[in-house]
Amino acid sequence: GALLLDNGSWDRLGDKLKPEHFADETHRMVFAEVARQLGAGKSCDVVTVAMALGDRCSMEQVHQLAMYVPSSANLRRHADLVIERFKSRQLRAVTTETIQTYVIAIQVTRQWAKVRRFTIAAQQQMQRAVYLQAIQRRFRTADVSGFRIVNPAYAIVLQHHFKAMRQTGEGG
Repeated sequence: GALLLDNGSWDRLGDKLKPEHFADETHRMVFAEVARQLGAGKSCDVVTVAMALGDRCSMEQVHQLAMYVPSSANLRRHADLVIERFKSRQLRAVTTETIQTYVIAIQVTRQWAKVRRFTIAAQQQMQRAVYLQAIQRRFRTADVSGFRIVNPAYAIVLQHHFKAMRQTGEGG
């Protein structure tokens, strides 16, 4: 707005302020057009900026921006405030993205822990099944899983094998 009132204040602003510093799209478009016109050595006002923006921004919107600023005396301070708010928005965006990444990392870690527990349980079941099959082949019994053993003498040997399996941790 201040640049529309006093084109000469453009020199005091320098390259400090950029269109992307503005949060509002209308402010961004108006500033970009003012910067383009003043950068090309042309003077600008509400009418020339509104005409250049065409359908993207109305004359009334550009005029309201010029009306909100009583003078260009505090132009540098206003530019500093716009830049500070821009940096604050950027910081919030980075913080939000970091938090979202952290939450996703926690969820992935929890899923991997579940998969790992499932994998360990499956490996232990497989080890038990292989061990029981070996016992079935050795004692030629039809059903070791239910511990129905045909010959009572095999029961003593089988108990010894299960005790050894528990001590070595193979059976889980």
